[in-house]
Amino acid sequence: MITERLKQENKRLVFKFVIYLSLIAAALTIILLLFQDIANETLALGALITLCIVIIFSLRISRNLKKFYDYTYKVASVEHKIPYPRSFTRGLPLILIDGKKAYACKKKIVPSCFIEFQEGKISYLVKELQQPHLNNEYRLLYLHENQYALISDMNNHRYLTHVNNLEIYA
Repeated sequence: MITERLKQENKRLVFKFVIYLSLIAAALTIILLLFQDIANETLALGALITLCIVIIFSLRISRNLKKFYDYTYKVASVEHKIPYPRSFTRGLPLILIDGKKAYACKKKIVPSCFIEFQEGKISYLVKELQQPHLNNEYRLLYLHENQYALISDMNNHRYLTHVNNLEIYA
């Protein structure tokens, strides 16, 4: 449910982005056809406007993702499991798109914030949530691949869960 909502908002943003860019391209084409003597200035202005729209678009997508970190969540079910092992041998670190450190484990990428502690080269993951607590309120700490979530209860105990197990607490 949460992932569908995030995908819908991102699709809506992409649609708006395509509409805005096509309107700008059409306006610049008309200006170029009518005023050929100021073609260089028109192209420079078009490039500047396009760059501004790309920056605004990327900021809006990051704002939509950050909005999901502000909600309080409840666990509706625990039927969706996480495919990560309880422990794995650490290799060379990778860098995710958001700049966080991660490790490769059995063709899966494990963010470093999912690691609870390390002993030598062996890393142990945060416990997966098996059943919701009586006080079923959680905060979202990290969202990986829009599927796996690191959540924290009100006592600041951290758990891993699948995003499809979560619902926004009303």
